[in-house]
Amino acid sequence: MPRSRLEMLVEPNLRPPPTGPSQAPSRTRTLLLVAGLLLTAGCKGCTGGSGKALTEGAAEEVVDKEPVQASRRATRGAARDRGGLAEFRTLGMRIPEAPEAERPLADSVGAARAEVETGTRESALAAKARLEARVAEQPDDADAHYWLGRAHIASEEPRMSQDAFAAAIEHAPDFVAPYRWSAYAAYERKSCGDAVALLDKAVELDADNPDVYVDRAVCLRQARQWDAVLEDVVKLCDMDEPGFCDLIPQVERILDRMAARQAGRKQVGGAKATQRKRVGKLGKLRSPGGPGALGTLGPAVRGKARSAARGGEPEADETQTDE
Repeated sequence: MPRSRLEMLVEPNLRPPPTGPSQAPSRTRTLLLVAGLLLTAGCKGCTGGSGKALTEGAAEEVVDKEPVQASRRATRGAARDRGGLAEFRTLGMRIPEAPEAERPLADSVGAARAEVETGTRESALAAKARLEARVAEQPDDADAHYWLGRAHIASEEPRMSQDAFAAAIEHAPDFVAPYRWSAYAAYERKSCGDAVALLDKAVELDADNPDVYVDRAVCLRQARQWDAVLEDVVKLCDMDEPGFCDLIPQVERILDRMAARQAGRKQVGGAKATQRKRVGKLGKLRSPGGPGALGTLGPAVRGKARSAARGGEPEADETQTDE
């Protein structure tokens, strides 16, 4: 059986010492051998998983892999964190599924509501004709204007709904649904930035309803107003709305990245402005026939002029030669 390295090192120390005085090992050599045995037995970091001693190159490879592995672990952790944010990015406004408030309606408006709620475009078009007649007859009927706006959305005409919802708000300022549905029409047109004020009013009128905060957060997300998104996410977390507490650190990271990019752009812009200023100075000095043209100056003055334009030390006199 082949002997291990430890046995090969121990065996000479187990042999009886020579009898001759000239052959006896010195005390120093014995101490060195013992120290070598202790280092060999206790050096846990010097071997790999197979028990073989690591070469210098292998040890460097292990060290080089450590930051890479840490980066991969951090990337996997960030990917898990982004899962909730990805769900939030696909979250839509909740107003289409919200229950309707019970309000007294005229017969024609009630019939039109039933047609709109069937969800077909044909029935929505029929409701539009009924509601337009009602609005012409009773222009101050806020519910008729509201359901006319709903009919426009159901018939795939969200842009036309804005005027109807605005009229409903005008005649019933405390009616929450027209604010939310008008914002939804803007959300469908990818123009939520114009609808945030509507949702601010809806939150004011229905502050205890978490769905209103969700609608505003979704609209603010589309408008990329992440600082305001964070405020609504924190509010929804306080209201124990599922999933929103986990979004807080993710939205904060988005804001941190935006701030870092903005700071980087300012730094680059300042450097480019300084560079343009210096180039402008040099251009004036180099322009032929100009008042400060370098071509009209002597070598010594030319060097000083270039240095002044660059903001550095004066250049050496071009007329001088090395000794």
